[in-house]
Amino acid sequence: MEKALGLLLDAARRRQGYAALAVADESGLLVAGSGHFAECEELAAYAPIASPPRARGQQRREVQSLTVDGISVLVTGVDAREPGLEAVVAGCRRILGRAKPAMPSGPMAWQPHSC
Repeated sequence: MEKALGLLLDAARRRQGYAALAVADESGLLVAGSGHFAECEELAAYAPIASPPRARGQQRREVQSLTVDGISVLVTGVDAREPGLEAVVAGCRRILGRAKPAMPSGPMAWQPHSC
């Protein structure tokens, strides 16, 4: 899952010209990123805050949230040539939605065996 998220973010960063992209949990913990590690960590940390600080030449930050299986996830990017996180959010939803193992159901579902 981490590799798939990293590849998604790398592709979006190249395509749209982001300086950095990050996926974070609702507490600001970095889940995946593309770009300089320190910048990804900072993006993730400030993602839950409504108005992040704008240092180093008034960076343009974007943040979008999504919910996967009841868990809030934040996608954030900075200084894009072509802003817009919609495709990244859709990719994250697809990747994170597939991360859980499928549980068997029906007549062939797991049943305890006696030894």
